[in-house]
Amino acid sequence: MLPRPTALDAAAAIAAAGGTIALAGASGGFHPVSWNVGALVAAWLALLALVFAPPRRPGRHALALFAALAALEAWTALSAVWSASLSSSFLEAERTLLYVLVVAAALAVASRASPAAPAAGVLVGALVVCCWDLVLGGGNAAHRGFATEAPPVGYANSLALLAAMGTLLALGFALARRPVALPALAAFLPVLVQQHSTGSWGALGVGLVVLVALRLRLRGAMVVAVTVVAAAAFAVAAWAQARGHERGAYWSVGARAAGERPLLGSGAGTYVLSWLRLRHEGIDTLDAHSLYLETLDELGIVGLVLVLAVVLVPLGAGLRLRGSPVAAGSTAAFAAWVLGAGVDFHWEMTGVTAPAFVLGAALTAAADRPAPIARTGGRVAAGAVLGVAAAAAVLALLGNEALARAQDALGRSDYAAAARGARDARRWQPWSPQPLELTGFALAGRGERVRAAAAFVRAASQEPSDPRLWVQVAQATTGEPHRRALARLARLNPLYFRS
Repeated sequence: MLPRPTALDAAAAIAAAGGTIALAGASGGFHPVSWNVGALVAAWLALLALVFAPPRRPGRHALALFAALAALEAWTALSAVWSASLSSSFLEAERTLLYVLVVAAALAVASRASPAAPAAGVLVGALVVCCWDLVLGGGNAAHRGFATEAPPVGYANSLALLAAMGTLLALGFALARRPVALPALAAFLPVLVQQHSTGSWGALGVGLVVLVALRLRLRGAMVVAVTVVAAAAFAVAAWAQARGHERGAYWSVGARAAGERPLLGSGAGTYVLSWLRLRHEGIDTLDAHSLYLETLDELGIVGLVLVLAVVLVPLGAGLRLRGSPVAAGSTAAFAAWVLGAGVDFHWEMTGVTAPAFVLGAALTAAADRPAPIARTGGRVAAGAVLGVAAAAAVLALLGNEALARAQDALGRSDYAAAARGARDARRWQPWSPQPLELTGFALAGRGERVRAAAAFVRAASQEPSDPRLWVQVAQATTGEPHRRALARLARLNPLYFRS
């Protein structure tokens, strides 16, 4: 039986539910502005916990998870030094900062609250999101494009994975004699059926194996063995299905690109450049559709080791808690996300990954022995670090919000507003070529072709390894600049001329 919830438990559940709903409702948290706002909210929640509900000193599981994720954030940002795209690497660091702050807030609260509270919040949030989709009649409408597919998340596979995680959480609560969670399956299962997401069904299947193994209270070695066998079967099935499919082409290019710089990688966020340079298919993608393969390509072996540490620590904590049915449900749900992230770009969809980290942080906090309340000096230091992280999120938000304004204005053919937005974005993100590119589009829309061409040239000169920028230069120039741009395109994106 679960203990009677406290006020802190209720606050933790409400925060987890609200965060899940908000990120999922913002197109799955795919766009930078949602990461920045989410990071600010997470930092604020962590600060509130430090002041009004002082957390306990973190144990070894909590320290291991936070240290691994913070190291991944640092390595992601550091990769900008050797990255083929400085702006892309900084964007990846912004997204990872959200996950760092979500884990910080979850650990701060979970050290004092019941581990069932965050799980209940994620369950309720996933239920609301799935009901939202069913009411809107989303379905797997891939023909309508990414933005309108599977509302409100915007990507069918991520919505389906969230439903799979919710299913496992509901079963965990039912095993803890909370059958009130079972009716949620009436929303989760129809969403899974509608989205036709084979990967999410497979992740759910492995999650069920994990749930049963933990609930049977098998020896730790037996649970690990059963889980590894089920995960291996999932991986083999995913690879077999990917053969002859475009996803297989993504993975093949990722593996080839990873072999070029195996230790450091090509820099966070640069898989798209590898794809354009090495692809044999005339299709476009931004991601390798595999967290682990893309990390190996972009951040090298060092980055992959850090990612594996981030996912293995909560799983190890769940193994330690195998006597608890709620913890078994949370571990199974987290395991489903771990597998799903290996075969799709769920890492980029913060609406499904942030809830997974809430579950993972709650597991790690629960696996540690109760410790004394953190000392005042430690809380002050943690608050200062949170303040610096929040300031970084504010600066990122100012730049990304200006970019979003400029893009919206271009969509309305309001070229004056687009130019103003691009100018503001340039002020906050001088390292990014995107404000210059948007300036070029705005000038071209106003008929100022010479100035537009100059803006495109400046943008391409800022990140000369990005063939997408040289396309704009080639289209806006003539003579020798035009020929040089085409020559760059031939090296960076050979298939451009065949499409």
